[in-house]
Amino acid sequence: MFSRIDELAERHGVEKIRNTGDNWMGVSGVPCARLDHAQTAMRMALDVRDFVECYRTPDGRSLAVRIGLNSGPLVAGVIGKHKFGYDIWSDTVNTASRMESQGVAGRVHVSEATYALMKDEFVFEDRGAINVRGRGPLNTYFVLAAR
Repeated sequence: MFSRIDELAERHGVEKIRNTGDNWMGVSGVPCARLDHAQTAMRMALDVRDFVECYRTPDGRSLAVRIGLNSGPLVAGVIGKHKFGYDIWSDTVNTASRMESQGVAGRVHVSEATYALMKDEFVFEDRGAINVRGRGPLNTYFVLAAR
């Protein structure tokens, strides 16, 4: 399953940051800036959602995925002295993580920042304000499809 998500990332031009347990983290617009970073991330998110929705384990069970997106500035770089890793961090990254953790299985959950960038290109469902850990109440949205 993660190999297929890696393939989708490569196809969409999304940079994989890491896998931790059952979590896959990626970023668009890093290390090379791109004007379509939000569109790229959104298209990949919808493709991952659709892939996982159709995926069945060897014993026939279905799975569901929570996906969270946020848009904004971040810091990226190589860290470590002996075992190097490429990582990203910022409030933008933390908010994206909260979108995932406070999302709903089978849905792509986005912040108001991402919604503002994408509202004319994708169909959204307004989730209203939710209390986001470390941020307080934020308006969030579910992505339904591309227009």
